[in-house]
Amino acid sequence: MIALHGFTQTSYSWGTFGRLLSQDHELVLVDAPFHGLSRDLDVSFEDSADLLCETGGPAHYLGYSMGGRITLYAAIAHPEYFKSLVLISASPGIADGEHRKMRARSDLELANSIVSTPNFVRNWLSGEMFSSLTPDLEDLEHRYANPPTGLRKSLILHGVGSQVSLWERLDELSMPVLLLAGATDHKFMAISNEMAEAIGPNAKVEIVRRAGHATHLEQPDITSQLVKKFLSSLESQS
Repeated sequence: MIALHGFTQTSYSWGTFGRLLSQDHELVLVDAPFHGLSRDLDVSFEDSADLLCETGGPAHYLGYSMGGRITLYAAIAHPEYFKSLVLISASPGIADGEHRKMRARSDLELANSIVSTPNFVRNWLSGEMFSSLTPDLEDLEHRYANPPTGLRKSLILHGVGSQVSLWERLDELSMPVLLLAGATDHKFMAISNEMAEAIGPNAKVEIVRRAGHATHLEQPDITSQLVKKFLSSLESQS
């Protein structure tokens, strides 16, 4: 399984969830452009999706938040690489053009405010979306190592405001899809349910209790069990 992390994170950010999942499945952890070991990789959102498939090849794919949006685009653009798709707290973008422009301006303002990575990450994680997350100290150290220039470019090039909406293309997904969201993250619960309806019968939604946006970090045991169950069901069908 190829796994792509969220904004400000690195391939080290999967923590206990990653260790639990790797007990039963080979897990390849990829650094997104502008993050971790890919910090000098300056590419567009679309090129990021292409590179993800070139790196992973035919496999099961897992993406979280920003990484989920990139992985979703890759699944639509290159379905031949996808045995299945697992998305944690991810969206297909913003359908309304005016709202997307407003978000792009907001992303640009936020990007221009990044001077110190540690200060920005602390502010980022103090937001309501991560109110139920207790950051891991080792994970924070790796987040802090991301250069501010890279995070600025990531927000501008890979932010929701700059991403083309994929809502109208969700029905193109023919591989098995698992959509995960936290029970206290009402926004992404609704998005996941809407996505599943648009994708069709090959999509399944699982809500992780006592979890917010980062279900795999807040409830790694439950989240890993749900992903393992999904993968096992596919293996039994093959």
